[in-house]
Parts: sequence; structure tokens; C-alpha cells
Amino acid sequence: RGYPDPGWPSFQAFRLLRNADGKGVRFGDHSIPAQSSDWNRLSVFAAKEGRGDILTLLVINKDPQQDLTAQVQVTGFKPAKHASVYRLSVANPSTIVREAQISVLGPTFTATFPRNSATLLVFPSADSP
Repeated sequence: RGYPDPGWPSFQAFRLLRNADGKGVRFGDHSIPAQSSDWNRLSVFAAKEGRGDILTLLVINKDPQQDLTAQVQVTGFKPAKHASVYRLSVANPSTIVREAQISVLGPTFTATFPRNSATLLVFPSADSP
């Protein structure tokens, strides 16, 4: 039958992982450990991209009722101080929204994720040139 319609949330969810910005930003290909302080409601997946100088985090807020503020921890990667943010949420279910960068101080940081959302965070390595 082919691909779903680009306006459907299922198409956008796939795009979030494979081409979030329409220019090739995608979830990495080498998994690394990550976790959240509220793992029952907030799933976190992390991967390094390419040579390992980019970290991608997929954060899924499974709670249908409320935004969640939680601590996220990544093991084995020292992220840069800022991350690009791409989000698919109930506020915009038919498109991925590029949001303002977030700032982090290290491999453990606290952030708020909207209810029923999937967020892709893209960090260059702090050790990248």
C-alpha cells in the first residue's frame, strides 16, 4: 500500500527518527545507555551517530495527562552545552516542530517534556572540534 500520508502522526513519528529536520538529522546508529528519573512515564533512548561525535536522545512522554519534568542521564558521552530540539506532540500531531535549543551542564540534566510527545535531542560532543 505504500507509506502513510505525510500529515499522519505515524508518518511524522518515523520521520522524527530518520529525517527530523528534512535535511538528514536522524537518530543515531550506535546505542548507548540512558535513563530517566521517571522511567514508568518517560522512556529515553540514546545513540551515537557516525563517528560518535553526535549524541541523539529520543525521549517519549507516555503520560496522556501531563507534562513531565524529569532528570535524564546518558552514560559514556560528554555532550556539548546545547542541544537542538525536534518534537512531535499532541499540540502539533501532523508535523515535527523545531524548538529552541536547550542548555545542559553534563551527561545528567533536567528538562520538561510535553504530555504524549516524542522529542529528539541532538547534541554535538563536547570533545568535537
